Amino acid sequence: MVDDFLASLKSYRKKKVCVVNLSRGNHGDTLIVMGLKKKLRDLNIEFDLKHQNWKTFSYRHFFDYKKVDYSNYDLTIIRGGGYINDIWWPGLRFLLDTVKRNEEVIVAPQSYWFRQIALGDKLKQMRTPVKLFAREKYSYEFLRGSLLPENVEVGLAPDSSFYLDRGDLEKYFVNAGKYDALLCFRKDIESRAPLYVKKELENKNTNPLVEDIAMVGSFEDYISKFKSPKIIYTDRLHTAILGCIFDKEVQFYSNTYWKNKGVYEYSLSKFKNVKFIEVV
Repeated sequence: MVDDFLASLKSYRKKKVCVVNLSRGNHGDTLIVMGLKKKLRDLNIEFDLKHQNWKTFSYRHFFDYKKVDYSNYDLTIIRGGGYINDIWWPGLRFLLDTVKRNEEVIVAPQSYWFRQIALGDKLKQMRTPVKLFAREKYSYEFLRGSLLPENVEVGLAPDSSFYLDRGDLEKYFVNAGKYDALLCFRKDIESRAPLYVKKELENKNTNPLVEDIAMVGSFEDYISKFKSPKIIYTDRLHTAILGCIFDKEVQFYSNTYWKNKGVYEYSLSKFKNVKFIEVV
């Protein structure tokens, strides 16, 4: 599996580096940041971690806050995820503001998808060196076809949470209920699995936990809910990734665009315990 991100990071060992986490309160995002921090430390890259509130880049608050300015750093690394698209607009505004105001920018592995804008047009007036890393091949090919300006490079790499292993996560285990199955489905615009599918899964499993665990409780609660289930049904990417890391049987459902399918094909398909289910 190609990891252009890792290869690129090795050239920044003696640079002054800032990692920026656009926080949203999703436990999957926490895993991404944890994996990124671990890899940077493995590479002996010193860095400062900064947090930027998601609301800063919403329509309501966009002009009320001081924007991202880390120009005293040689390199700004934006954490990965699935928020640079026109589903979640604050992510695009965050990217554009960061590129406008900083010396050099790397976007850690993301999924990209735009229906309403041309990303190349948004970036063409900026001269900051930028490296955009996609975490699956659909986003990678999308970027390559986006008429990006010459100062923008594109690479391919796995989601940063794949840098974690079981040993990194088991230390967060706390007491949790015992369940035979975990049903964790999104309740937002990215969800595609119909209600009747979820009900069928709930009815065929005894003692299931039915909850979008990425959005509730503490991070320790989230991790602990992977201890007991034998099977996990989810359209949450990082719930599927954790299920594989903890060696659970995983049935992973598609979302509204190519993110889940792409990460499955590029990274998760190597795990024998995961099955991808395309919802049409």
